[in-house]
Formats: sequence, C-alpha cells, structure tokens
Amino acid sequence: LMLNLVFMATYVTFDSRKACGGNYFANVGSIKSPNYPNGYPDNLNCVWIITVPNGRQIKLNVEKFSTRCRQDFLEIRNGGYESSPLIKRYCGTAIDTEITSMSNQIYIKFVSDSTFNSKGFLIKWDSSLRGCGG
Repeated sequence: LMLNLVFMATYVTFDSRKACGGNYFANVGSIKSPNYPNGYPDNLNCVWIITVPNGRQIKLNVEKFSTRCRQDFLEIRNGGYESSPLIKRYCGTAIDTEITSMSNQIYIKFVSDSTFNSKGFLIKWDSSLRGCGG
C-alpha cells in the first residue's frame, strides 16, 4: 500500500497602495499599511481579519513597525471581531516582534489621524502552530 501525500499552501500578498483591510483565509500571508514603506495616508481606519483552519493558531511576525504615537495605532485582538479580547495596542516603534493568537482568528485594526504620518508596518503570518482555535 503506497500513500501519496500532497501538501498545498496558499500565500497571499496585497498591493500596499490599494489594500486597506479585508477578510483573509490563508495559512500564510502578509499585510502592509497602505503605501508602505513610503508613509501611510491620513485618516485611515483599516481592519484586517485573518482566519486559518480550525485547530490552528496564528503567529504574526512583525518585520517593520513605525507609527506616530499620538493618534496613530495598531490594535491586535484575539478573535475575529472588534469586541474580541485585546492582545495589545501598539504605537511608535516599539512592538513585540512575534504575536501569537489563542484561536484561529485574529483582528488587526490600523488607525491614522490627519497629521504627521510615518512609514507604517509590514506583518507576515503563518498558521504552523497547533492550538485549540476554532
């Protein structure tokens, strides 16, 4: 008896000049603030919801992060909703380089005000961790 196992992965990337949020269903991928690394636009309110298969957790790897700390921030929540438990709210240049969800969904919100913008961020994710997500 011979078994052929096939592994298929989908890798998703988005045009940083156009993408401002969305719902994504992929095992691995990346998101960027709009126009990264050339400075994000004013008055953004972007929401990304990432969903991976049940039984998996999401590991975010923050490769680059730079925002103005007064009114611009990145908010990460454990689950797929704005009401999901807050993991942390980040601003400036200090951020955990690796963030792991407790479930198979993560909610990311990026907000900018009308003044003094910075480079923004680049975040990659994968679902290689097994957990009780779902």
